[in-house]
Amino acid sequence: MTDTAPDNVTKPYNTTTGRCWVAMRLLQNHIQAEIQKKHKKINVEQLLLLMELDYEDGQRPSVLAERMLRSKGTITSLIRHAQQSEYIASAADPKNRNAKRLFLTLHGKKT
Repeated sequence: MTDTAPDNVTKPYNTTTGRCWVAMRLLQNHIQAEIQKKHKKINVEQLLLLMELDYEDGQRPSVLAERMLRSKGTITSLIRHAQQSEYIASAADPKNRNAKRLFLTLHGKKT
């Protein structure tokens, strides 16, 4: 038995989408390596969260999830890590006490 696919089956990395995905992963790995040189505790996803808040401070987690194309669970995890590292702080939304708004701290802005 051989490891080759039948002639009528296209391997995923031989498609435009597949090649784009591989290129994106290589770029993301390169960016992560550069981030790690300066900030040992931050990954690409966490940096994107900080960048979103730098662009527009005071966002709600649900808005961040939508803008970053991530699940609410993923955003919750990113927020928890960022709060533990004192990169962001949360405050009650004055319009809706059940909601919270997220803000960059001075430490988060320096990062």
